[in-house]
Amino acid sequence: MNANLKIPFSQQYWTTTREGHEHPPPTFGAPTLVWHLGLSPHWPRRQVTQDQTLEQIHEQLAKTYESTRTAFFGEVNGVLQALQRAASFPSRTAKTFDAEDVPAPWKKPRTQSWEPFYVASPGSIRFTLWWSDTDGKPSPQPGPDALRIKVLASAHRDYVTLSFCLDAAKPWDRPPVAAGEAPIGIRRKRVFDHIDRVRSICEARLVADSQGERLVDREVLPEHAVSGQDAEALLAASQYLYADIWDDFCKAMGLHSLAGAVTARIFASFRGLVMSTDGIKGTGEEDRYPGSSGTRPFPRFQGNGGLDHTGTRSSDQPNEANAVVKAFWPFARRITPEADQKEFVACGVMNWRALYVTALNSSRSYEWEEEARNSETEVPAGHLPSPHKNAEGGAFPEPIRYLLLSKGAPHRRQIGRIVERINSMGTMRLIALRDYNIVRDASTQIQLRGQELDTMMRRWSTGRAKLRKAFRAKKQGTSDAEKVHVKDDEHAAIQQLADEVENDLIDLSAALDTVGERADHGLHFRINRSRYYVAEFESLLATLRIGNIETWVTYDQFVTRGLKPAFDFIDGVGHRLLGLRARLQSVLEGIETSALVRQSAATRENTAQLRNITNAFARLQQWLRIAGLVLALVSLAISVLKYQSFLDWLQIR
Repeated sequence: MNANLKIPFSQQYWTTTREGHEHPPPTFGAPTLVWHLGLSPHWPRRQVTQDQTLEQIHEQLAKTYESTRTAFFGEVNGVLQALQRAASFPSRTAKTFDAEDVPAPWKKPRTQSWEPFYVASPGSIRFTLWWSDTDGKPSPQPGPDALRIKVLASAHRDYVTLSFCLDAAKPWDRPPVAAGEAPIGIRRKRVFDHIDRVRSICEARLVADSQGERLVDREVLPEHAVSGQDAEALLAASQYLYADIWDDFCKAMGLHSLAGAVTARIFASFRGLVMSTDGIKGTGEEDRYPGSSGTRPFPRFQGNGGLDHTGTRSSDQPNEANAVVKAFWPFARRITPEADQKEFVACGVMNWRALYVTALNSSRSYEWEEEARNSETEVPAGHLPSPHKNAEGGAFPEPIRYLLLSKGAPHRRQIGRIVERINSMGTMRLIALRDYNIVRDASTQIQLRGQELDTMMRRWSTGRAKLRKAFRAKKQGTSDAEKVHVKDDEHAAIQQLADEVENDLIDLSAALDTVGERADHGLHFRINRSRYYVAEFESLLATLRIGNIETWVTYDQFVTRGLKPAFDFIDGVGHRLLGLRARLQSVLEGIETSALVRQSAATRENTAQLRNITNAFARLQQWLRIAGLVLALVSLAISVLKYQSFLDWLQIR
């Protein structure tokens, strides 16, 4: 209650005022290593028997829903507890999700099952880990060697995300490591050594020689001026920054020792590296306070990707963004296996504050042998990553890797928002495509069921026409009484046809209920959730403020060319399914109406016949009554005459 006005607050005050702030982005600098996971519950397939009542069905579905999500959040909480036991500071009760929270305006505890359904609380959990070189828990406080890892766990309607941001430059209780400072700690030093080596190799390609030419002015293939030693260093940096350090992290946090998940499934896994680069020398002022800005604008990559501000002519400025992407390409081709055979996304983000480079797990567009080339001739320095194989020799699921290059030192909050936006968009992109194979199969099922419906409609229309023609011929040259019998036979034949087609339509309706039944919560639910996430994804895409780099694919172009057809296909399947159901219902109602009309016509005709018979019988009864009266009068007259004759005889006697 407000102490001044003495007016109570709404029960949902906190819910409404905090909405929109449930998932705050992290803050970090460069270099930062990012690992983002999307986890969703694995829903069991429960068969509901047809002999159950509606209440029993609801009870079973509700129980399955709540038990599954409770188990799912239990597994997520197990990960959060392990992380905080190992390296959180200060020591306190582990932050976890309450999977069985009762939201306002309902009161705790709930008085009856499923009213309301439980929700997860809070919407997000944030804590910081301090990972020391000894893998020990901070005591009494984190040491100077400890790496800062910001952990963000967010609960969404259909999934949970876990983000780990390893801010290598930020030690405990000190400002971030500045350029030229010696990093403290084995792991921190190793991270900085790899970053510095990558920058020195790649940024040297931006420097002009005595003739004013740069290595980035040449084609990316074959690879030029990369020694075997440099190639080995780039591959080692990629392996450590994207894989090895995270493997060490999982072991140190005890995640490998956790029991295998039963309910949780990974549907999204991204690993990113945030680096700063000076770009082309002379295209920006030296920052006195890196990552900050007051009266001076933030540094940006010049040249607008090769076009002027109108987007129709070449820019007068150097195409810095393209040059930087090509300069770092020797590193990028060693981040992702078979990178040169894949189509990469490379674009500016936030109006050229940073560059985003990724393959987005794309497949190879060609084989080396098709071009009479091989990796040894195209990349003479070698040291390329090999695709990961599982025990059966197939491709092993690998995280989607990306590189984010900021112009100069990034603003710690802004770069955190950029990374959070990229991760959120990737997560929504993948959750929108969930059960995509089931949707594609449903498309074929709908197509075939539609053809079956067309066949049934033709069977009904042609069959009815044939019956009408046949019975019309039978009526010719017959008496009215015979026509009545022929019409009765016609009605019976049409009714039989209607019953047969109606039974087939009912079977078709039952078959439609099985289309996409393997999709979680049913095909209609999955398609509508996909539509929701597509809309959210496209909304976020606009806020990324993407810049096009000529000759590269931008993220929004990838969405338009690669994803939009799939998104539209899912939406189309939903419309087609509803349309087929509407057609089926319309045909079924038409047949039933036609049968009812014919039954009504036959009933009216039979009623008319009965009425005629009744009227004739009534007229017959009337004539019989008259005839009886006449007969009675005649009998009376005869009797009178006989009596008179008898009297006359007596008088004579």
